[in-house]
Amino acid sequence: MERYGGLDALNRAWNTRYAAWEAIQPSRAARQPQAVDLYWQYYMDNVQIARILTARAAVIQAADPLGRPVFAHKGGPIIGSGQDWTYARTQDFLGSSCYPAWGCGSAWDDGYQRPFQRDHALLTEAWDGVALKYDYIRSCNPPGNHVWAAEFQGGPVSTGFQKGRVPSAADLRRWMLTAVASGVTAISFWVTRAEIMAAEQNGFSLLDSTGETTERLDEAGRVGRALQAHADLFARPTLQPGRVGLLVNEWNYQLCIHLAQGSEHLPYSLRGWHRLLWELNIPADFVELDYDTDRLAQYQALVLPFPLSLCEAQAEWLAAYVANGGHLISEAAPGRIDGNGFCNRGELSPTLAALFGVRQQSFTMVREPQGGARWSPPERTWGEYLEARMLDGAGPLVGQRLRANVYLQTFLSEGSEPILYADVEVAGVRRLMGQGSAWLLGTYVGHNGTAYRDPAIPATVHALLAACGVHPEHAGRLVVRKRITPDKEAWLFTNPIGEPVTETVPVSGWARVEDLFGTPLAQRDDAVALTVDGLDVRVLILYK
Repeated sequence: MERYGGLDALNRAWNTRYAAWEAIQPSRAARQPQAVDLYWQYYMDNVQIARILTARAAVIQAADPLGRPVFAHKGGPIIGSGQDWTYARTQDFLGSSCYPAWGCGSAWDDGYQRPFQRDHALLTEAWDGVALKYDYIRSCNPPGNHVWAAEFQGGPVSTGFQKGRVPSAADLRRWMLTAVASGVTAISFWVTRAEIMAAEQNGFSLLDSTGETTERLDEAGRVGRALQAHADLFARPTLQPGRVGLLVNEWNYQLCIHLAQGSEHLPYSLRGWHRLLWELNIPADFVELDYDTDRLAQYQALVLPFPLSLCEAQAEWLAAYVANGGHLISEAAPGRIDGNGFCNRGELSPTLAALFGVRQQSFTMVREPQGGARWSPPERTWGEYLEARMLDGAGPLVGQRLRANVYLQTFLSEGSEPILYADVEVAGVRRLMGQGSAWLLGTYVGHNGTAYRDPAIPATVHALLAACGVHPEHAGRLVVRKRITPDKEAWLFTNPIGEPVTETVPVSGWARVEDLFGTPLAQRDDAVALTVDGLDVRVLILYK
């Protein structure tokens, strides 16, 4: 009723003939991507659960004479979904558990072959298990909220009769500082003494089954004390805001999870874009279209990953963002399906087709490199797939290349500038609008953040964002994130490779620079020669 205003309007939008509201029931068959199922699932995930959480928070607040904030935590964020934005608004703030060594990424990732290799696994634990998840949880909270890491892995994962590796001191330090680099303001470990329940026998703890200390407990305490000494930086929401927003759309997520095939592409592309920007030293936030509409303008660029379903109202918000000087970068087929689960004629959102200045020419599946089959369904007959290929840049992307992943979409340009070609066919365009620009890439670039990785891909993303006025925070291999207050800053440098890396860090204009743990620095004039051991994190504290 709130969305459509009446039953007649709902029937027109859904192509249905319901005689009464009571007749609108979810289907009893398997999930189908039709309006009634999409809306019922959305209701359960985003309305009913939210009502229960809100009521519980109200009871807790009413019973607490001290009026303390109410906090809740999840096992982990749902990458690609906007549900966490809903849940973050049902109490004072939302946090998340963190067990980095409970997995090693996605089966589609490069390096996902058992036995896992050490460097790949440790980097995946830190980026996928910590940085990605807390960037997501931080982003879903209202601006200025705290981000609590609870539960945080303190010892070996243990489930049933499978015991994981015992985390080293280096593991604890890497995980804790990576969480801080993603905006975490508090860490609570699970657990102090080893679990006694059979299901998680002797697992997860900072201490072993017996004894009063361990290497990992000592390191967690050392890191915690160092962070607490700068509580003004680390115990408050001081993370430097991103200049790029990675767009999340709960309605697109609901459509994708109802598809018989292909539902994994949305989170995979979004996750890959995060990895690309993380390694390019370009801080990014996740931005939910419905909840963060009034914040779109604060981002220099917005990325729209795997935008299969989009309603026209959302498309109009994005068009307005570009008209006001923003830069929108969309992957293939934006709004191929509308917000009610029906295909748009022309196979694009009408609003976005006009924004990008295109008509679709073709939309065809493309093979993976070297005969791979990580995400490609078996072909039903001849002719379903194009051969694996790279796309050649043109105009602002001349000399650059992108890989075609999953699908290749080609276009007929109607007032836009070609920026990608598949042979002679246009596979990407840019349309300038005053100070803003709209970029449409005819494939799914995010997949190459973690699959079929190629140096050409981040180079092209770097060039694309530079054309949008977005540049890296640091020119080097080290990944830097910043916590900022008026009087001092913390710069957290992550080394994503297994060997030590030494880079020059300019520090002109700062009165004093020191290492978080007091390690002497090689400073000369206005620069620090900073060495970070392989797969480690170092933190500089800079004073004005």
